[in-house]
Amino acid sequence: MHDPIPEKLGLRLRELHSVQLELHKLLIDFERAAYEIDHGPMSPVEMLQHLLNNPRFGWLRTISGVLAEIDALLSPRRPGTGKAGLLLLERMREIYVAPDPASDFHRKYREALQRDSHVLVLHGRVRKLLETPLP
Repeated sequence: MHDPIPEKLGLRLRELHSVQLELHKLLIDFERAAYEIDHGPMSPVEMLQHLLNNPRFGWLRTISGVLAEIDALLSPRRPGTGKAGLLLLERMREIYVAPDPASDFHRKYREALQRDSHVLVLHGRVRKLLETPLP
């Protein structure tokens, strides 16, 4: 028996995807600017290689992975289940609401929150979506 994603959960996941995509772009720009101070400018192809392979950019893969999971769950070809959607919401809460303070992601993310007010605003939007119960 298939457990389809309920409409309201699907809408919430789409909203979270949209806000996190914007947040992810800002965080990439944040890390890129810091990297380029030390190493000089890089092309878009070089940037992609760093995102995929450079440990300095590894913390960003936390959000990349969540975005990919949302895409997979909402794929019309092979949609995910309601249970998988709820588990992903819980995982996002662990990332944004109750993070592991010892993780590399949390350390770098906290730094970005302190340096950029737009990151802080987007973080607030993500948290609100995660903390507001589904109707």
